[in-house]
Amino acid sequence: MLSSAAFNAFLKTLEEPPEYAIFILATTEKQKVIPTILSRCQIYDFARITVPDIVEQLQYICQQEDIAAEPAALNVIAQKADGAMRDALSIFDQVAASSQGNITYRSAIENLNVLDYDYYFRLIDAILAADVQQALMIYKEVRDHGFDSLFFVGGLAQHIRDLMVASDPRTMSLLEMNQEVGERYVAQAAKLGPRFFYIALDLLNTCDFNYRNASNKLLLVELTLIKLCQIVKPIDQLPPQPRVQPIQPAAAPASPAPASPAPASPAPAGPAPATKAETPRQAPAAEPAPKAAPVEAPATPAASAPAPKPKAAAKPRIGSTRIMVNNLAAGSDPAAASPATAVTVRREPFTEQQLLDAWNAYIEQNPKEQVIITTMRMSQPKALDDTTYEIVVQQDAQLKFFEANKPKLMQFLRDQVGNDMLAINVKISEEISERRIFTPREVVEEIKRHNPQFEQFLNDFQLGLA
Repeated sequence: MLSSAAFNAFLKTLEEPPEYAIFILATTEKQKVIPTILSRCQIYDFARITVPDIVEQLQYICQQEDIAAEPAALNVIAQKADGAMRDALSIFDQVAASSQGNITYRSAIENLNVLDYDYYFRLIDAILAADVQQALMIYKEVRDHGFDSLFFVGGLAQHIRDLMVASDPRTMSLLEMNQEVGERYVAQAAKLGPRFFYIALDLLNTCDFNYRNASNKLLLVELTLIKLCQIVKPIDQLPPQPRVQPIQPAAAPASPAPASPAPASPAPAGPAPATKAETPRQAPAAEPAPKAAPVEAPATPAASAPAPKPKAAAKPRIGSTRIMVNNLAAGSDPAAASPATAVTVRREPFTEQQLLDAWNAYIEQNPKEQVIITTMRMSQPKALDDTTYEIVVQQDAQLKFFEANKPKLMQFLRDQVGNDMLAINVKISEEISERRIFTPREVVEEIKRHNPQFEQFLNDFQLGLA
């Protein structure tokens, strides 16, 4: 904590000390000590104390103080100390006082607010089995115990890192655990491979990076868990989940009657054999039939009757949000699951006025989002082509804030106009970007022009620019 002046004042004493004096300078930030002091000292670098050494010292203290302690509890304290024996002793005193001389693993993790590693072992087992539901329920248990989701993500990443180093004898020394817990890590790591470790750590690192800016943090963590469940057993390889089959039965019964003899009048032939649920939709489907072909463009170019059928099922979902992860409707009724998998991209044509109506609707529905609402009111989207629009903002801060909130706004606008190809570009006004910096003389002249009294003030005191 000494300043440079204090170090220099101390330097005289350090250069000519009494014969009986030895100075021992201790610091955790050697780079802050000035070079003239370092050059007159013998330097000894001390490494962090390892977890086994801290545990051994704590066990010795337990014997001297007649305190009962489980090895797993002492291991948790040593890991929490992060290589500092002083911190380990402070934590040990805290846990021993609250445990009344009997330190258990459970009392240690409760006092230190540490998440039990048993949750992580169970979660990895669920991920290996591709059991998404079990993984989400374990995550709910963690949240119900009051642990922050970001803390959970970091702990899971640390657990997978420990499994990775436990999977190879050459890196076992990096696993600072007691023998009992270390054996559990080795046993579980044997079920995994390098590919799982690398992909899982990358997913968790991405989740940690995006967590602070995510509008729905719970969904971000749950989607990460879902992706982790697909590493070992991708969902398209699970036996109860056909990927494309549910689409075929939905299209087959759409034309059970022999509609081929009536190609000249497709309008009456379409609604007649339609399913009972789609009868109200098919009545006005005679006019939009030309639009249905470019929208769907599936791999069924044969008959004209099946083309408008998916269109009738897709139209009610305009305005709804559809997030699909490789058809997660496992075990559900194929007939019920087929509408969710039949439509992937919406391409409904829309006008600029329809987009402006959706733009204003978002403003009315989100009155509390003051910054983005103000930006939207000042900037109206202008068409560049059929699906690409552009807005102009006045400040760089508006540009950054708009980009940060753009995903939510774009989802709303695409739902309103029924077109997933809609894109909005944001740029700063050219007038703002072309502003130049005035010289001091130009500033003075500008003030004179707007305030004649300022010129009189300069003359009275004989002031001017050098």
